[in-house]
Formats: sequence, structure tokens, C-alpha cells
Amino acid sequence: MAEQFLHGIETVEISNGIRPIQTAKSSIIGIVGTAPDAAADTKATAALPGVLNASLVVTSKAIGTLGNAQRIRFVNPGTASAALGVVVAGNDITVNLGTTAGSVPNSTATQVIAAIVAAAPANALVAVTNDAGSTGAGVVAATTGYVALTGGAGEPFPLNTAVLVTSQALAARLGAGGTLPQAYQSTRARPLPCPRRGWMTRERHVRCWARSRRLGLGQISFSCRWTSW
Repeated sequence: MAEQFLHGIETVEISNGIRPIQTAKSSIIGIVGTAPDAAADTKATAALPGVLNASLVVTSKAIGTLGNAQRIRFVNPGTASAALGVVVAGNDITVNLGTTAGSVPNSTATQVIAAIVAAAPANALVAVTNDAGSTGAGVVAATTGYVALTGGAGEPFPLNTAVLVTSQALAARLGAGGTLPQAYQSTRARPLPCPRRGWMTRERHVRCWARSRRLGLGQISFSCRWTSW
């Protein structure tokens, strides 16, 4: 064939004289390392206040933001001598409270926790505990509709995922162990090189990188977190 297609790396050896090597301008905007003490994801939660010793805290077992899709409610079935029971539909948990002969709810917080633990579908979704200072002996009241779990957030530094650190608050979540925290701090202690603007601070360097990206002048590889210009 007249045309040849190369798949992979081509090495060309020149042996007929000295050839100067030109150093390509480059800039490091990513760091690959370890951070075993990095913060984990934040679980979604819901506080269910009640009478004395009846307040509960519901914590999702789902990863990060997935827990924000979960809801829970306590229902008064409105019938006499009803048994305490738990029903799950998708991400929604309904706790049907037990009642007295006069149709008044009589399930304590401790009993509600035990019922959720005993119901495998509900126990797979959430963990329920007594609020701080509560003994769990108080009777749980019905809620007004569903209560959504909120506040779930993803892991700040997922494995094999590039993360742009834009603040010291985020950097603090790297923890103290491993090679990444020390490497990050070392980049803040000295200016970073930029191929177009010379030496500059880390913050200005990030702006330089972002502008180059918008102009199509650089490309970033999320697999190794290095940028070639």
C-alpha cells in the first residue's frame, strides 16, 4: 500500500551527526500521589425531633449524594391495636406506628429503631439512632408527610479521578498521610512555571490553565492528571 498507518510509538534513530534536542515547554498542573487519610463521603441525614426521649436521627447508608433521594415518614394508621410495621417502596420508608386500643400511637423510639433494623429493605437503606441525650423511651409521633434526607456529598478525592484543588479548605480534606498533602503544600511554597507567562503563583497558574483550555491550547489527561501544552 502507498499509505502506511502507524499504531503506537515510532522511534527514529539518527546516526549521521549531532542533533540538538529541543526542550518542549511544559507545565505541571496536576499531582499524582496517595492520600490514605483523605476524607470520606458525607452521608445524607434527617433529624426527626419528638417529645422527650423520642427524637431520632436517620443516616443514609448510600454513598454520598445518593442518600439525598431517600425519604422516611412515621404514620398513624388510625386503627385500634395496630402493630408496628415498616414498608419500603423504592427509596421511601414508611413506619406504621403501633397503636393502643384507642387508636393512639404507642411505639417508642427504641421500638421504631428495632423495627427498622428487623426490616431488611429498610435496614439496607438507612441507620436510625436516638438523638444525643435521648434514652429512646419516649413515644414517637407521626410526621407530616415524608421527611427527606439531605446533606449527602460525594468523596472529595475519588480514586483515579482528577480533582482541581481551589481552596485550603478542600486541601485540608486530603488528611496528613500519603504523598499528596506534602506535594500540594510544596506547590504553594514556590511559584509554578507557565509556558506562556513565566513564573507565577498557583492561583494565577490555574487561571492560565483555564484560559488555555477555553482557547483549545491544552489538553488534560484525567487518567494520569498531567497536562501537555
